Amino acid sequence: MNVFIFRKVRDFGTVISHSFDLIKAEYRRLGKALLIYVLPCFIVTGILLVLVQTSMIKNMENSIKPGVNIFQSFNWTKTGLSYLLQLLNFTILGTVIYSFLNIYLKKRGEFDVAELKGSLLKLGVKLLVINIIVGIMVLVACVFLLIPGVYLSVVLSLVTPIVVFEDAGFGQALRRSFEIIKGSWWKTFGILFVGAVIVYLFSIILGLPLIIATFAKAFHAVSGQSVTQIYTPGYIIASTIISIIQTFIWSLVIIFISVQYFSLVEEKERPTLQAKIDRINEEQP
Repeated sequence: MNVFIFRKVRDFGTVISHSFDLIKAEYRRLGKALLIYVLPCFIVTGILLVLVQTSMIKNMENSIKPGVNIFQSFNWTKTGLSYLLQLLNFTILGTVIYSFLNIYLKKRGEFDVAELKGSLLKLGVKLLVINIIVGIMVLVACVFLLIPGVYLSVVLSLVTPIVVFEDAGFGQALRRSFEIIKGSWWKTFGILFVGAVIVYLFSIILGLPLIIATFAKAFHAVSGQSVTQIYTPGYIIASTIISIIQTFIWSLVIIFISVQYFSLVEEKERPTLQAKIDRINEEQP
């Protein structure tokens, strides 16, 4: 079995290519982990998300009637619930992917997917709290000015890998993320950008039939068809399935940033090299 080497300095191109190599080598075990631990949760949250969004659209339909204040009729509770469900999906996905990579690293690839089960709940709660805090920080930064928000979002993308792979607290991970990204912000931004573009393109391809169907239904709605008639059970099921697949694709970005994290640590601190030196010193009489 060829074990993937995480702790290695990589340039921009090799971070991306080696990430695909890891996925190619581990797609069966990783796919099994996603099917067992992620898919059941995604089905539930996906259905809830589509139902919430459908209800929001119904409210919008009612708000365009004469004499109705659009702002007052906007359902902020359902909007918040929609974002919370999406955040929960990404947290569940991240928890399983990071747990998979962490146990792979510790056991050098010799492990069974069932071994992930014991740590998922504890890590999931921790990552959910971290994602909420990071999301608020980035949102506040974007409100004041877009550029600080973009800068901060790239830096904070390293917080979760640090928490998982170094077993660090949030405060320590926050400080470490600013330390190890020094001189490599643009490289990290580029890696995240490439990952996001890949995810976006796949999402467009997968969602194209649904987009066409939505426009067709919206066109017929002009003739008096209600939102309830537009969002049929078949439409909701198809939308849920596509939404689940689109979220799964974000696994690629998580693996990208994980490989980049190890590259940055090796580049800045060389822990692998130091470990080899220490081992040589210990072997000498």
